[in-house]
Amino acid sequence: MDSKTSTLGECLSATGLRALPEPLKDGEKKIWIEAIVLVSKGGLEEYCLATNNGLGIPSISRDFGACRAISRIISVHPIEQFDGKNIIPTFKDDNAILTYLTKNAYPVAVIENLLKTDGKTEQEIKTDREIINKYVVDLAMRNAKANLSEEKRVKWIREFAENSKATKTPKTNGRRKAKV
Repeated sequence: MDSKTSTLGECLSATGLRALPEPLKDGEKKIWIEAIVLVSKGGLEEYCLATNNGLGIPSISRDFGACRAISRIISVHPIEQFDGKNIIPTFKDDNAILTYLTKNAYPVAVIENLLKTDGKTEQEIKTDREIINKYVVDLAMRNAKANLSEEKRVKWIREFAENSKATKTPKTNGRRKAKV
């Protein structure tokens, strides 16, 4: 068995999938959380697991293949993605950004420092805004993933309850019926 097939099997086993999901097409801007990625490693092609770094770029989380440097990512096959839901919030001003980011995730001082423009060059302001954007996307994806996980859990519980009702036998009080 070649390393490409072997690593694909490992990825599918680790994720509980039976088949490789469809890859993202070039230029496609779907929001995804986790993916199986095909990578090139010095002439070898192998599959790895990756998470979205908040900017749509895969960050390798688990590598099942040879211990070599990854030279490029060939394809991204999202495991969890969001379709049609607008999960990235829009803000009317910097105070709204500050409130959103500091409510549950980031320290106030850090976000305030990133939002300040006094005494910063254009490049520093641009870099800080990219970091803020990454934080916003990261927090939105975490919240969406939690909601998705909760939706899956509720759906599973409902299906389990419906299946239990269909196969439920009538309860007795433990006494046998008297013979006539």
